[in-house]
Order: sequence, then structure tokens, then C-alpha cells
Amino acid sequence: MVWIKWVGVSCLFVLCFGVSVDGYYKEVGNTGVLGTHVALIPNSDKLLLWSRRHQDSTPVPPGIIGDDGNAEVSVIYDINTNKYEKKVMRTAPFCSGGSYAYDGSIMVAGGDEGFRQRGIKDGLRAIRVFKNGVWELKKAQLSFPRWYPTQVGMPDGFKTLILGGTSNGSAIVSMSSAEIYDMRTDTLYLAKRFLEHPLNKTETLDSEYMPVVKYLPLLPLHPYRKDTPNTHHKNYPLKIVL
Repeated sequence: MVWIKWVGVSCLFVLCFGVSVDGYYKEVGNTGVLGTHVALIPNSDKLLLWSRRHQDSTPVPPGIIGDDGNAEVSVIYDINTNKYEKKVMRTAPFCSGGSYAYDGSIMVAGGDEGFRQRGIKDGLRAIRVFKNGVWELKKAQLSFPRWYPTQVGMPDGFKTLILGGTSNGSAIVSMSSAEIYDMRTDTLYLAKRFLEHPLNKTETLDSEYMPVVKYLPLLPLHPYRKDTPNTHHKNYPLKIVL
């Protein structure tokens, strides 16, 4: 039997397959928070979830209220015990990006406006790192607010590419730009705009929400003439492919 776990709005489901090709979903537990963003914690059977708090009309699950009386927006979920443990995050992470770093820590950039969630600050420019069981809010902030950005860890394991998204969840102001964050120095720099669009042009682009990114290798271009020494080459720089 193959087990595929899937996180729903607040419940964890298991998709089961037996001899038949037909599968079925089985509810196995409650995640405590909305399951919009999920990452497997390396070398464990636990999931890290982050999103936004429940609506005021929805009962808050047990153990989710923080010390300040407000509902938390992040938990660790144990898939063996089907139990969760709240984790403190005070910047709105709904619609953020997420990626792993070289040491297995989880970095989350961008998010949502704070007014949507009581007790949670604006997270549109926030950079957070989950390491050793706690969330850390970094001092560096994104150059632009980003709602639904793409976030990809770069090959060196230290830098993270963050791009795209919109200015917030209400206004469609496209973030047609990319920036790179270096976790070693807690700094970032803005890369050139892409798609030949001005930065933050107010219009709807097909790629504004979580644009697709692929890395291109740096390949040498060798001469075809056999009598020419193979000493010249050209490297093609990293491109953002949308």
C-alpha cells in the first residue's frame, strides 16, 4: 500500500492505494492551522506548516492560541502521532514563497498584509528562517512587497532567488523584478527587471503569480575546427526563464 499524505484546509488526509488503481482519501488528523504552505522537515517525520489564522467565525483548534491571546499561524505536525505543536510567527506568511537552505533550514519570503490577521504584522517584505525548531525574522527586508512570489534556493546553498508576485492580495500591481538573498550576510540585492516590463507596472501579467523558474547550466562553447586548440570558451550567464 502506498500512502500519500495531503494537507487540506485544516485537516490531514491520506490517499491510499491497494491492489486496485482506485484510491481513496481518509482523514487522519487536524493540522491546527490552515495548510496553505507545507514543508517536510529534513531527517524527520514531521511537517512544517504556515499560512494564516482561522476566520473569526471558525472555532480555533486546541493549543493554537499564543501567549498574547491570538491564534498562531504556524505548526509542526507529526505524521506518526497525528499531533501538532504551535510555532510562533508574527509576520503574515499567507501566500509567501518557501525553499530549503544548505543546512536544512527553511526560508520563507513575502506573504500577506497584517490587517487580515489579528496580532500578526505585515509580512509582504518579510524574510523568515525556520531553524532548530523556531522561526527567526531576519533584519533584511525584500526590496518590494511580494504576494505569491517564486522562491528557489540557488546551487551554492546560501543564496535564494526571489521574484514575481504582486504588491498585495487586493491590488494587482505586478512585481516584475527579481532579487537574491544571501543568508550568510543577511543581505539582498535587486536583479534586473525581466520581461521588458517596468518595475511594478500596474497591469496583469500571465506570470505574476509564482512564475516558473529553471536553472540553466554554464556550458563551454568549444570551436569546431580540429586544428584550433581547445582553449577558448564562452559561459552563458544564468537566465530567468518564464
